[in-house]
Amino acid sequence: MSAGRPRIVLLADRPRWAFDFVARSLAARLSDRYDLAIRYVWRRPQLDPGRTDLLYVFFWGETWYRRFGFEPRQVVKEVASYRWALEERWGRISAQQLVDRHLSDCGFVTTPCRRLYEELSPLRDRVLHCPNGVETGIFRPTRRRQGPLRIGWVGNPNDACKGLADILVPACAGRFALETTDGCRSRREVARLYNRVDVIAVASEAESQPLPLMEGMASGAFPVATDVGIVPELVRSGVNGLVVDRSAAAFRDAFTWCAANLDAVRRAGAFNAEFVASERSWDRLAERFAELFETALGRAADPVPTPASAASGERSPERPRRALARGRIPLRIAFVTPEFASEYATGGGLGSYLHRMTRALLELGHEPEVFTLSPTASGSIDFDGVRIHRVRRSDAGRLARAWLGLGWRLGLHGLQPPVFALADAFRLARALARRDAQRRFDFVQSADHRASGIFIASLPDRPHLVRCSADGLAWAEANADAPPRRRWEARLERAGVRRADVAYAPSRFVASGLARRYGLDVQVLRPPATIETKPRLDGARPLPERYLVHFGQLSAAKGTPVLARALPKVWEAAPDFAMVWAGADRSGRLETWRATWGERRSRVVWLGELTRPELYAVVQAAEAAVLPSSIDNLPNTVIECLLLGVPVIGSAGASIDELVEPGRTGELVPIGDAEALAAAMLRVWRGESPARRGFRWEGPLADLMQPETAARNLLRLAGIDAGV
Repeated sequence: MSAGRPRIVLLADRPRWAFDFVARSLAARLSDRYDLAIRYVWRRPQLDPGRTDLLYVFFWGETWYRRFGFEPRQVVKEVASYRWALEERWGRISAQQLVDRHLSDCGFVTTPCRRLYEELSPLRDRVLHCPNGVETGIFRPTRRRQGPLRIGWVGNPNDACKGLADILVPACAGRFALETTDGCRSRREVARLYNRVDVIAVASEAESQPLPLMEGMASGAFPVATDVGIVPELVRSGVNGLVVDRSAAAFRDAFTWCAANLDAVRRAGAFNAEFVASERSWDRLAERFAELFETALGRAADPVPTPASAASGERSPERPRRALARGRIPLRIAFVTPEFASEYATGGGLGSYLHRMTRALLELGHEPEVFTLSPTASGSIDFDGVRIHRVRRSDAGRLARAWLGLGWRLGLHGLQPPVFALADAFRLARALARRDAQRRFDFVQSADHRASGIFIASLPDRPHLVRCSADGLAWAEANADAPPRRRWEARLERAGVRRADVAYAPSRFVASGLARRYGLDVQVLRPPATIETKPRLDGARPLPERYLVHFGQLSAAKGTPVLARALPKVWEAAPDFAMVWAGADRSGRLETWRATWGERRSRVVWLGELTRPELYAVVQAAEAAVLPSSIDNLPNTVIECLLLGVPVIGSAGASIDELVEPGRTGELVPIGDAEALAAAMLRVWRGESPARRGFRWEGPLADLMQPETAARNLLRLAGIDAGV
């Protein structure tokens, strides 16, 4: 016996065959703990029991080692096929006969297949389940699959149990492209083959762990396989592969389905690459063999016979397994946006929408990721279960701020915002491309705001959607803020919309306005409506006993000046009338409006910008919300009020009339009409309006805006079956 590291001999059949690859993978990871030597029966090696602590025999039917006088405690044998039950040369024997004839001279029996473990473990002691792995550094996706369906097969074409000549060739003849190997290609050549094909075909009847199944899946292929060996451990038929009868007709039908559902096949293939890498990487599974070796050498207690997960001692990643249990391959969706809830505590319309949509997709089992600008940081974080890739804004650095200052001095500040917008869009597109190269996205959605998607590469198998939040130029004009830079920004935004495959807006108002003014083809997709956090107020803010609320941006587009003109008319009839305003006064006009209210100005409490929990608490306690926008896009402010059961006094137009049902969920008044707005506010204040606080928002639009429905509609808009 060896005095230093234990000497373990791995006895394989031939170089560059499957058992040899397993032996090499183990040696690469365990040689720091054991003196591992690989020997090949094909070369008739001389084996010395006196200099061997443990002999690992890969083939259950091997007898070469017996002539050297090994004691059973020194020998481990692996059962990795059903040839003993299916092939005449082995006698078509039973499992008990296998144990008696071939497994009686070893201390341990291992098998990489759960069903074999379940069959053998009742017949003898010390049977262990030791799953084999994949070299994910070699077998991984390296290219995006395109073009018509291609089918691959890997193995020894002379081995009849593999089913190449009698099953697969007839199944593909004249209909499908089939690429095969001659059994002599290098592993790198085989890896390239896997990446050229969409489907890896496994027609074996005797193998317990077909390496092409694992390697092909790890490379992003979709398996069509017989129900053999480990196939049920890795493949859920109809989800991430197809399990079929062993006949040419059954394989032909399966290939026909694959050709008709090629997008789904490729999505499942991308999932398979991640799934197999997480479950069957040799970096995880080699430790199971170390446990076996330690026990067989008498240095540790017996390991658990069959680990609960693929790798003993390590919890298997749950997400891929949950996806298979749900019976749906998760879609990978990228959202590219200049703002997101993770970066702005007080929120914004676009950021709030994306937060709700990503949560809805996550609840459906899909995998949204967000690429957003950050005013301070770069890098990736987890936010509410969604992966966020932060890209630092181009105007956040010291040099950028210096350039901004220089621009003001030189009178060039009007050109700087569009330049920064383009720089930010380029940075976002670059971050997306890097991530897409790591893990392919099924589709991408960008925002029209700041032309965030203008540099996103167009790929034939990756739809690019753009959400049109608004007509930016029309908003600027509504706010009397349309300098040349606004026009340049609007041109960039429209260019970004035209570059996308599909454009949509949240309201008919926005979609029809863009079509009418610019000839853009914009569809309507309602957003998910949900309150993502509970209302909560710390009590430190003094509020009137009764009040109406106006919140969001304090601007002309949001109708704040009309409301400011209406207030004196309300006070004339109701001196006790009180309001709470919350939001950003970016125009700096609040003090001007206050001056017009005179001594009544104290009846309006301004809270500034609030966090979502605080804002919701303020809104929920109000008698009604006053939101008289002159232009809008299906505002979150109105949606949040309806969800909280708070009536809305809003505009009869500007998309608010698409949400509010007069007399039940609020009141509608003509845009810009301060007299009508004051009258509606008085009706609510006096309790004369049938719209009362505490209603339940219901109806066809509310149904469309249920988070699950809205998320499924987004998938349909991307051209993806929402049931996938």
